[in-house]
Amino acid sequence: MVVAPGSHVFDGKTTIEATGGWHMRNGRTLLKSVTPVGLVIAAACSSGEAIRLPPTTGNRAALLIRIAEAELGPGEQVRGARFGPTGEVLYWTRSSVFSLTTQLANRTQVCPDKVERPLAAAFTKNSAEVQVVEAGGSIIVYDGNVCLRTILPEIGRLIAAVWLPDGWISVAQQRGGPPKLWRLSSARQWRPLAFEWPSLQPDDSDWLYLASSDSIAILGTGRPPFWWAYSLPAVPGVPKLRWDWAHTKSLTVGLDPGGSSSRWVGLPVLRTKQGFVQALADLTSEARLVLAFDSVGTVLRRSSLAAPFGLIASSPGSGLILGLATLTRPTLMLYRLTGAGLPTERLHLPLQGRTK
Repeated sequence: MVVAPGSHVFDGKTTIEATGGWHMRNGRTLLKSVTPVGLVIAAACSSGEAIRLPPTTGNRAALLIRIAEAELGPGEQVRGARFGPTGEVLYWTRSSVFSLTTQLANRTQVCPDKVERPLAAAFTKNSAEVQVVEAGGSIIVYDGNVCLRTILPEIGRLIAAVWLPDGWISVAQQRGGPPKLWRLSSARQWRPLAFEWPSLQPDDSDWLYLASSDSIAILGTGRPPFWWAYSLPAVPGVPKLRWDWAHTKSLTVGLDPGGSSSRWVGLPVLRTKQGFVQALADLTSEARLVLAFDSVGTVLRRSSLAAPFGLIASSPGSGLILGLATLTRPTLMLYRLTGAGLPTERLHLPLQGRTK
């Protein structure tokens, strides 16, 4: 049995139901969501304490030091989050978008009379503006005073979207067709982007995600074999988005000895100063796997956990990482990543490797 300080007991009796967000029932954690962010819980620790990430050879240990937290409303189901340039945070649920200032303070709902089904949100114009892409095919722009909605051209069912410095990109799918990648122009027109898709099963599209940290986009899937690709820095005079594949062909090897890797799901890959990290969750138990990748996407280390753990957004430039915890209420937890190390054989929970 593992106890995360300040939270409930994780006793191995977790029940999974893939139909809608996190709930607590009879002292057990019931997972009712198929969205990647809702699939794991971040470990909790007291303010100023740290989750220790053991060092790789020749590097100092890395620490995730918790610096702030924000308790959310009862039943809020976080679908995604994004940092602003100076540490602000946007997060969205099934029907709302909220902004938090630095240190997760001063929560404000964004355009409550306009937002209906947010797919993604981002700070733009150095945080002077918030933009929200809706699953129904529109974009909402809030300049601090007025919320303006624009209906976008039809490109099929919007699956995922993410903001880059030069605008939005999205994944969409026409009925019965393959998913396609698009970029939204300044004239609010979708333009196709070239992408060499791997072989996809009929229901794989529902697990596709787009993530971004700073100017790098990440496109991947939350189902085995957990492939993902990251965009390369823009080249002057080259308008297309260039991609490179992470080296994840052997990622599922050893996931499930004697079983099936299909019981594992993955959160979006996050970028850090040292490379990338990703959390995988076993739907049938509390087993978690935190993967550390180098700067080109090669798997360096796998860290096994005996308790739920998850990270949902990162800001490599400032070293900030956002976690999601289920305590008495859903809670966002802000960490600062210090040190140059990456996880090695085991990622220690606060109870095992606490520092003050």
